[in-house]
Amino acid sequence: MSEKQLLVLRSALQVVAAGAIGALVFGIGIAWIVGASFAGGSAGFVAVLVMVTVLTGALRGLAWALPDASNLTATPSGRTGWALTVAVAGTLAWYLATVVYAQVQPEVMRNPMFALPRSAIPTALVAALLLRRWYVKPAPRCSRWPRPTGC
Repeated sequence: MSEKQLLVLRSALQVVAAGAIGALVFGIGIAWIVGASFAGGSAGFVAVLVMVTVLTGALRGLAWALPDASNLTATPSGRTGWALTVAVAGTLAWYLATVVYAQVQPEVMRNPMFALPRSAIPTALVAALLLRRWYVKPAPRCSRWPRPTGC
């Protein structure tokens, strides 16, 4: 495999793994949040913080395993920043999607077949937004005269 193909494969693996981690953490975290909400007080808020902390730790491990898929994951502090960005923005996107689905299509919320994709997609989208720009190849400038080769 060429270097570019390996980078594409690692990038796709990072996005899919981030989605899977998000689906697992949100799937388990929902039970914690609902149970803590019934406990009263600030237990629901603490449960959300615990869920985001677990998600950040798992994503930091993913960033450590695939450091070349994103520009942010090149350094240890960048890996932590990438993990925090994906965890917080993924959690906010997941919450927004849940609120929208509950209002617009409540049958999606009741169907357990959609629980994992609904939890995985926001985290995977945030991770995909932070990928390295491997797909951009700048075109040669062809406005000069005489035209350079490749125009």
